[in-house]
Amino acid sequence: MHFPPHFHSCLVAAALGDALGAPVEFMSIGEIQARYGEKGLRELVPAFGFKGAVTDDTQMAIATAKAIITAHESEQGLIDCLRDAYLEWLKSQNDPANRRAPGNTCLSALKKQRVNPTPTADNDSWGCGGVMRAHPVGLAFSGDPQMAFEIGYFSAALTHGHPRATLPAGMFAAIIAKLLLGTDIEDAVAESMRLVRDYGNQEDTLDEVREALDTAGSEVEKTLSEIQQAVYAAESNVTDLGYIESTEGGWRGDTALAIGIFCCIRHEDDPLEALFASINHSGDSDSTGTICGAMLGTMYDLDWIPPDWLDVLEHREELMSLAAKLIKGPAL
Repeated sequence: MHFPPHFHSCLVAAALGDALGAPVEFMSIGEIQARYGEKGLRELVPAFGFKGAVTDDTQMAIATAKAIITAHESEQGLIDCLRDAYLEWLKSQNDPANRRAPGNTCLSALKKQRVNPTPTADNDSWGCGGVMRAHPVGLAFSGDPQMAFEIGYFSAALTHGHPRATLPAGMFAAIIAKLLLGTDIEDAVAESMRLVRDYGNQEDTLDEVREALDTAGSEVEKTLSEIQQAVYAAESNVTDLGYIESTEGGWRGDTALAIGIFCCIRHEDDPLEALFASINHSGDSDSTGTICGAMLGTMYDLDWIPPDWLDVLEHREELMSLAAKLIKGPAL
């Protein structure tokens, strides 16, 4: 099957980062090093009973991709399709085999969405559960980074109510879209930040997003500052672990994206090392691995990944199929 560059590798590498980080998600760096050595985990090891198992991060990214495809093939609005797909994911969590450490915010918010559908969640959560599933939006809107930002923002807002959760989701989608256009990682980050700062001056912007950003005020600047610090840190003498541990492990949306950016810039010439750095810390290792993996997969193909890891990766064939359909583009 032929693909344009890096559509399929974005989804697959994101899932691999998820699977690599899953076994150490709730471990401290001390526990990781005690079990796997001073350099941490550097092999694909079993989680949830088998090697290559993914978590809720990849499950919800698949739901995002399916929603975009449904919107493309039907007359339904994309936000409604996203809500429906996430509610299907919620239903799947009743099966213990599918329950892969789902985030409490996503569970509780979607239970509310099931009863009272709204475009934004009724909570103040700034967890990274809205960011880790946004990369398929960037693929679908690869020709329009601004729209990728807007839809990424609203995809997260269905479950997360805080700007430092929704804003990074939009930025992540925009970065993926920029990378697909051939922009290098540092420029893609800088341009996504500029897009946010100049948002009110953009043509054809969504009023709801403009209003949300205006209301968010200082939280927007705090988010952008977190991302800028990641870029500065990647070019400094700080160690990988020194920077990542200072972010408290990426449990928040803005710091999870920042860690992914840091690792990609710091190890731009060694994607596998970037992925290892993204999961070996005392935080949300599967989500930071997912975010980093998605960007790496968009920047490179898959030839840097050990073939035996790809052979056992859960949902690999489904991800390849979804990539082929996402290439057709979105519908609004």
